[in-house]
Amino acid sequence: MIRKLFYILFISAVPLATIIIVAAYHSSSSYQDASFFRIFPPLLSSFASLTSLYTLCLIALFYYINSSNKILKEKIQTLENGNNDIICQNKELRRQIDILSAIREASLVLTQDVDFQTIIKKVLNIAYQLTCPISSSIADEITLFLKDEISGKLRPHAQRKANKVIFEEELDIKTIDWRNVNETLEYSRMFFASDGEMHDFTLPLIADRETVGVLKVKTDIIAQDKNNSRIEEKIKELQDYLTAFSSILALSVKTPLLYSKAITDGLTQLYTKRHLLNELPIYFEIASRHIEPFSMVMFDVDYFKKINDTYGHLTGDMVLKEIANILHQTIRKSSPAYRYGGEEIAIILPGTTKVEAFDFAERLRKKIEGHKFTSNNADQINVTISCGVAEYEKSMEDFKDIIIKADNALYSAKENGRNQSIMTE
Repeated sequence: MIRKLFYILFISAVPLATIIIVAAYHSSSSYQDASFFRIFPPLLSSFASLTSLYTLCLIALFYYINSSNKILKEKIQTLENGNNDIICQNKELRRQIDILSAIREASLVLTQDVDFQTIIKKVLNIAYQLTCPISSSIADEITLFLKDEISGKLRPHAQRKANKVIFEEELDIKTIDWRNVNETLEYSRMFFASDGEMHDFTLPLIADRETVGVLKVKTDIIAQDKNNSRIEEKIKELQDYLTAFSSILALSVKTPLLYSKAITDGLTQLYTKRHLLNELPIYFEIASRHIEPFSMVMFDVDYFKKINDTYGHLTGDMVLKEIANILHQTIRKSSPAYRYGGEEIAIILPGTTKVEAFDFAERLRKKIEGHKFTSNNADQINVTISCGVAEYEKSMEDFKDIIIKADNALYSAKENGRNQSIMTE
């Protein structure tokens, strides 16, 4: 306002000064005596009038320009606000695209894989890629905790650190950060903690209204300096990313668990008979088309009923569980094992002849025979198995034929005194 007043006074100074001079000259005695200069005051008055008119035009033009500038400033501000809104909308759309892309990738993993560890490994990598644009790749640590169904307590199941995913068998429990983990499970909400450099996000994994686990993400947010005002914005952005992704991650955890329960025997953690009948036709088809050998071993615990009758069913379950553990340590990962029924177990050995399968059966039989089994009363139990071995043959018309052959060989082993392996002719 003061600046505008100054401009008006500055523009009006010349005509005002002229009018004041003319008025002063009219009232002076010199004007009455000087006939030669009498024409000068009218000219000066005319000049003052014209200058005043010009000044009024300048003032009007000044107000017009000022008003136009004000309108232009308002339009510029409106455009800037609109531009900021577009930038915000673009960021939100980009965020949604990133989240949808991550969800799509995780969904594809669920449809393409059934192995639990494979799914978890891929999904944790997707979660890392989701945080990459916001956080530093060096400091990222993502830990997955799963809830035990029996105890209801959390256990660390997998961790992505230094570009590698490791599972509970290899995890160093002492280095696991449990801060806010149990609280997240108890209250089913996200916890955030920060020490200025490292930021800690702990989220519940909820699927079908059930908390199946907890995801812990530790990262340092990228910033030019510690006082960067965008750090809070980036923290909020990462929170939104992880919250949106946690639902698909929970589904990624629960889906393979449900599938695993459907195909896995709860006591021995071996596959079920139904799963064997679903998978065996595949091995049969591969062998028939590519002329590749594959064999089957079926074994039975000798005098298992006597063990149950003498020591109780809990001891019998313990014996089956320990045998399954020995089996897991003996077979290759490519050789699936199934609880066929009761104490009878079947093993598929791809790319293996019946001679090689017989050698495997003998190694397994001797391991079990040499293992020390004890009852609930600490009594030592002698446990042995009988094995039947069969190999795929071109003459077989149905996948059940190899089961029948292996079962017949097992029956022969039991009839001939037990604690031995027999292969078909």
